Amino acid sequence: MSPSHRGRRYLVIELDDFDAGWKSGVLEGWINPMTDPVTLVAIKEAIAYSPWAPRAIPGWPDNMRAIDFPRSAIHPFGRVRISYEIVEDDGEVHLLGVRSIN
Repeated sequence: MSPSHRGRRYLVIELDDFDAGWKSGVLEGWINPMTDPVTLVAIKEAIAYSPWAPRAIPGWPDNMRAIDFPRSAIHPFGRVRISYEIVEDDGEVHLLGVRSIN
């Protein structure tokens, strides 16, 4: 599925599970509280205009996507994955979760 309104700006909403995962990542050290919030702002801005841009992930519903970015410099290997759901009818993107992946 593709967006019905090109150039449309979606409202990006951080759900409670996302917020809890972010806080946990900060406490565990795989999210850098000094630099990763800037990365999150850039990701939110990108998906506000192009939520369908990342390819669909096999086995996930079509309206769900994920964006990965490098872990904090404290952890030289692995990535952080943000999963989100596109709610086309409401013009929203819901940030569902954030987790560390290898």
